[in-house]
Amino acid sequence: MRVDSVRSARFCRGQRITRIDIVPAAPTFPRLFRRVPVLRDVDALPHRTTRPEIVQNFLAVREGEPCTELRRSESERILRAQPFIASARVFAFPDTGGGVRLLVETRDELSNVVGLALEGARPTVVRFGDGNLGGLGVHASALWREGFAYRDGYGARVVANQVMNRPYQLGAEYLRRPIGERQTVELSHPFLTDLQRVAWRATAGTIDQRFGFTRDGVDPSSVITSRQYWDAGGVVRLGAPGRLSLFGASVSRETAFNDSLPSIYTRVGP
Repeated sequence: MRVDSVRSARFCRGQRITRIDIVPAAPTFPRLFRRVPVLRDVDALPHRTTRPEIVQNFLAVREGEPCTELRRSESERILRAQPFIASARVFAFPDTGGGVRLLVETRDELSNVVGLALEGARPTVVRFGDGNLGGLGVHASALWREGFAYRDGYGARVVANQVMNRPYQLGAEYLRRPIGERQTVELSHPFLTDLQRVAWRATAGTIDQRFGFTRDGVDPSSVITSRQYWDAGGVVRLGAPGRLSLFGASVSRETAFNDSLPSIYTRVGP
């Protein structure tokens, strides 16, 4: 945006919103960082810019509705809170008929998920994925871990930061460790702004993990324990934005059991 356009921006004072223009932008490195070979290579990785409709669904303003400064500023804050957006600005410009036109500018975070651990020249952990898959605000990543004397570990994680054109979050994760595993799923409506009246969360999962015992004079031993759990809860806002109270409740259930004998786990096997 040109400097003179920024200077012509005005605050919202209840005028009707005639149009909302959304301009997403790809991430960039400062020019100084581009001189570093590794950072220059990261900057060149493929990236799909966030789609305008994804940005629009997070806004607290709508065409045809009055534009207030609270909703304009909260729209900026909500966008900046998203893990795939680095910066966001919402400008209001005078339009014909006494209305205002909004210009929304966002810049994405670097979305490439890359991780590598080595033991000597041998890879022991590899992680890859995308934090903004297809510009849809979806995090998708996969993991592999060397198991050495045990089975190899692997896993996958998917988090959609927007569901059904609403700021709902849906996440699922599966992780198989060399010993034990974890499976979780979660659906939530996070409390993103004081303008919200309700927020809620529901989650469920199973976890199999090694639980160790240490005793003096005896080799440490472990058992595999299993947990199954679920919980659901929510909060309700009472009062005006900025001067409010939150009241909530939740219910949960957890079952833990084990059906294995104590074992000794070492790097070379049980």
